[in-house]
This record gives sequence, structure tokens and C-alpha cells, in this order.
Amino acid sequence: MNDIKVWKAGPDDIDHVTEVVTRAGADEEVSRWLMRGLSEDQIKEYVGLTKDSYIKPALTNDEVLLASDASGDIAGFSIWMAMESNERFHNKAQHLRGATAQPGQTILERLLVVTERSNQHRPSTPHLYLQSIAVAPTHRGQGVGGALLRHRLENADHDHQPVYLEASTRRSKALYERHGFTAMGSVVTLPEGPQLQPMWREPKRI
Repeated sequence: MNDIKVWKAGPDDIDHVTEVVTRAGADEEVSRWLMRGLSEDQIKEYVGLTKDSYIKPALTNDEVLLASDASGDIAGFSIWMAMESNERFHNKAQHLRGATAQPGQTILERLLVVTERSNQHRPSTPHLYLQSIAVAPTHRGQGVGGALLRHRLENADHDHQPVYLEASTRRSKALYERHGFTAMGSVVTLPEGPQLQPMWREPKRI
């Protein structure tokens, strides 16, 4: 665990981030729901959409952390967003509604469902949002997820910043609880898919 290194990625790291997001997130509950029943071409479309509409803006506007093991192999990632209000996600939902006006936009339609249902539960007060975190299959069980959390939560505590996230599995919920998060309100249910538990963490006094 002590050999795990965590650092902030920059725009030049986009290929590394895309690779680890694709590898680590392939079996994540929401990603599996988004890709369920899709053809190979649709999955390639999803990966391209992830790079252009998700990773690139995150590297420019938000905070992307990468974790590597002692050998230097990238083991996981996390994406954090400083939220002053919910306007950003309401704008995202509006954009997706326009993009799905034409039939057959399966991935965008599912992304719209996730966004709209999650928006109903998001806190309106300023906070730090853990948008995504995942560990590559070959590095799971080695403390990578915990290292990514500790790295950013220490800064959040220093800045007196509360943190919000949605846990997609019981295992991830337990991990977040060990780092000071508590369940907040009712779950977000995706159609024939996973349930996401909103969670909140007040900053620790340091």
C-alpha cells in the first residue's frame, strides 16, 4: 500500500487517462449498464464519447488523479469536481435532451437517464463531487482506491470542504463509510440497473 503513488494528471496525460478509464471502468456497475446489449461499434462509440466529452473536459476543468504501483504501472483513477451549484449538471441534462431528439441514440439516452435521476438527489450547497473512481482489475485489493480517496480527502479537510458521491455497490459503499461518508437520502434507481446511494462527508477538523 505504501508503494502506491498518487498524482494529478494534466492535459498531456489524456491517452494514459483514457486507457485506465476504459480498463478500470469496463466492469463498473454504471458503465456496464450503459453498455449493456450494445454492438462492438456502439461500444467503440462510447469509448470515443468518453474521451472527447468526459475525460478531455475533466483534465481541463476539473481534477483527475492517477495512481501507480511500485513498478510505475497506472493502477487507477479518480475524477473530482468542485461544485458551487447544480447548474453544470442541469446544463448537461439539457444538452443531452437536445442530442437525443433523434431516435437511436442509445448511449446518450442512457446518459440522460443517469443525469436526470441523479440531479434529483444532488446537494445544492457548495461541495466537492467525486464523479468517478475505479481501479484496474489487476490492481484490485491492493489499497489503490483507498489511496486515491485519502489523497484528495486530506486536501478537502484542509479546505473545510464537504464531499458528495454516489456509491454503486455495497462494497464501494463500505469503502466510503470507512473514509467518513454517510448515506444521504433515498437511492437513485436506474431502469433494470444498479441502485446508486448518495453519500455525504463533512470535513474533518485538522
